[in-house]
Amino acid sequence: MVDPQGQGIRWIKNLFIDKLITLRYNSKGYLDRVEAAVRRGDTLLLECIEENIDSILEPIINRNLIRKGKIVKFGDKEIDYHPNFRLIMQTRLANPHF
Repeated sequence: MVDPQGQGIRWIKNLFIDKLITLRYNSKGYLDRVEAAVRRGDTLLLECIEENIDSILEPIINRNLIRKGKIVKFGDKEIDYHPNFRLIMQTRLANPHF
């Protein structure tokens, strides 16, 4: 979500209220929390995405699932992909080039 003014992020937070995990992109330990959200089937909001997205997230973003859609490659390991998992990515860049 391209959201330079922060209006969209407020709407998302109100929409999901108690069911949303919010992480700042590249914050300390964020990859461990992304992995846990994928396994549990949480709705995850990654805030402040930059133009260069960490390649470890690509299989999750693209839903590159293996073994009948139940496993996703995450770095050097394979993790269970819960079917209810949702990823919302937000950037404040007005004209990002991903």
